[in-house]
Amino acid sequence: MIQVLSGSSPSSIAAGTTYTNLLGGLRETLPTIPVGDVVPVGCRLRNIFFRLSAAPGTSESRTFTVLVNEIATAAVVTIANADTFGMYVGADLILQTGDYVHLQCDESAGAMTAGFSRYGYEIETVGTTTCVFFGNSAAALNSYPMKFGGVLNQIAKWDRDIDGGPYDEINVMPIDGIVSGYRLRLKRGLPVGFLSGTFTIYKSTDIGATWVAQDGTGGTPDTRLILSGAATESQDSASFSLLVQRGDLLYMQWDCVDADGAQWGCSMATLFTSSVAGQWPYCGEPSTLSGSTTSYNAIFAPHSFGWSGTDGGRQMSEGGVNNFSLAKFILYLHDSPGTGDTRIFETYLDGTPQDLAITLSNSDQLGEDVIHRVPVAFGDTFGIKATATGSPVTSKISWGYVIGQPPVIGPYMVHHFPRETP
Repeated sequence: MIQVLSGSSPSSIAAGTTYTNLLGGLRETLPTIPVGDVVPVGCRLRNIFFRLSAAPGTSESRTFTVLVNEIATAAVVTIANADTFGMYVGADLILQTGDYVHLQCDESAGAMTAGFSRYGYEIETVGTTTCVFFGNSAAALNSYPMKFGGVLNQIAKWDRDIDGGPYDEINVMPIDGIVSGYRLRLKRGLPVGFLSGTFTIYKSTDIGATWVAQDGTGGTPDTRLILSGAATESQDSASFSLLVQRGDLLYMQWDCVDADGAQWGCSMATLFTSSVAGQWPYCGEPSTLSGSTTSYNAIFAPHSFGWSGTDGGRQMSEGGVNNFSLAKFILYLHDSPGTGDTRIFETYLDGTPQDLAITLSNSDQLGEDVIHRVPVAFGDTFGIKATATGSPVTSKISWGYVIGQPPVIGPYMVHHFPRETP
């Protein structure tokens, strides 16, 4: 399986030499090596690109270097002078299970420090159905008793129950398949310490009306990963077969036993077996949308993105070297629009709304479009456009797309799912 992934950074690139995640999506750059991305299965990394929001300037540059296990690789991209785009097209980087990947960002003296950066890359796994998803904790695990994170998304931000979780973290499935396990890597803010607790996947098959812990009871598979006195920079993994279907909702729950008060960064990568060869899901992290103004968001968006009134910049992702198609759009609202109110979500390509779209009205919470397909070529920009009629209720929004090489994704039908009452 070759997955073509891209996105945009939620914050500016800092001055000097800084570090950020790559596979799980660019986030804020830090002066020390933060939590990176852990590799769950052997794979190949290639065709890495970056686009800056503004050129570095005459005689100035930005250099991006991929590090594996904190060692620089041959994957280096330098953007200098009036250029804003650069790509690594050298030999594939061969990644092994348990490798730790992050990105080093260097500026020459005087290079601009503000602005976002779009990015993209390709991951190839063995076979035609194995997909990988990378995440990292934009908010750390600590001694708080319960936190929530995503399962199939690029960045999993651990949220406390008092902050509104798990609805900040829900992934809606756009395709049938099997979640077959995950691997995590832990890093403590200080060099000594331990972490104990349990990770468990929760699933809903009734549009969020009920949630079932996938903990091995009641016929569920056991997705738990139990940590007991885990040390900093340690890794652990869980293997299982959790069947999921289109429209299912998922989130990850962390129940803490002991975290000695420290902040623990957690990289988590998930394995997914797709029901269709050559097609993989993308589960957009929930984002709050309020009011009735026209807003835009990146499709491949980390949790920290918000909706914006502009349709450029960081609200758009960018197509990679290999063409692909966006299709089988599905979207979940935690709160329905309300009586007489409507929300419309359109796939937005190069400044133009596409036919791949979803309309949710009144009590609708889940809708889908499995008829239309949007081809994305190298350099195309794409995102989501949201418009409204009336005064729809503010809601957390999760979305999913099926992505694949054209023209494998074909037409089916469109329908909506009203919320069921348990």
